[in-house]
Amino acid sequence: GDRFTLTFNSSTNCASHCTKAAQFVLQVTAVLNQQAQAHQLLHLGASGDFGSVAKSTATVAGPGIRFGVATGKALCGNLGTDKIKRFCTLGPVLNHAQVLVDMCRVYGVTNLASGEALKGMSFEYVCDNVTIGVMPTNSNPPGNVTGTVTDESEPSSVGSLVGTIRERKSSKMDEWMYELQEGEAMANKSTGDVRLDTVITLSYSLDKLFGGDVAKATAALDCAVGVDAMLRARMQHVKRLIEARRHSDPYPHVGIGLLA
Repeated sequence: GDRFTLTFNSSTNCASHCTKAAQFVLQVTAVLNQQAQAHQLLHLGASGDFGSVAKSTATVAGPGIRFGVATGKALCGNLGTDKIKRFCTLGPVLNHAQVLVDMCRVYGVTNLASGEALKGMSFEYVCDNVTIGVMPTNSNPPGNVTGTVTDESEPSSVGSLVGTIRERKSSKMDEWMYELQEGEAMANKSTGDVRLDTVITLSYSLDKLFGGDVAKATAALDCAVGVDAMLRARMQHVKRLIEARRHSDPYPHVGIGLLA
């Protein structure tokens, strides 16, 4: 498929670059879905619901819209020779974005953002945690072709939350999340959409797991309801992460996906 790389850079520090990226992702997704709805074939694979794009593209030749959002240090400028130069952006942050794009299909979502990117956008957008994993440090995989041997000399990134950007926050959602984190029963805070409730519950469980509270992460996971195959797979994925953390095992690389 077609791939596009967009960078947000300026001569001075821009604190809102993650928010601008989130806005771009949601607006482009909405426009592409709207245009696809008018096409006799393409609309079959376009939807704004998480998971539906992955499920549809498995059976029809509809468009698979996927975005990866990452932030970090990069080398930006005109690179090349005296005869041919072009503006380029180089650095691990591009590898992070590429991995996130590839993982969108695995997790059944239209976009994924790294933990650092989530920090810069979560105050304005609802961000659902999807997994916890180690982001790649370079373009080389974290092992040999069989995936059984890991190069211990390769520097390892710290565990990072990876999540999806859902929608702009509303006062109602802010209140719901506040009450949920204060210990209110999840059943009493239902949004009315079982699938959305499950996504939010999994996100909450991962947030507690990332904070080191295995007990609360497990309790939250027990409240989740697997309404379809994709969500059931994600529930099992979170369960495995909890078990790994309980035994003090390191976080897996994000590229491993659902630990299949």
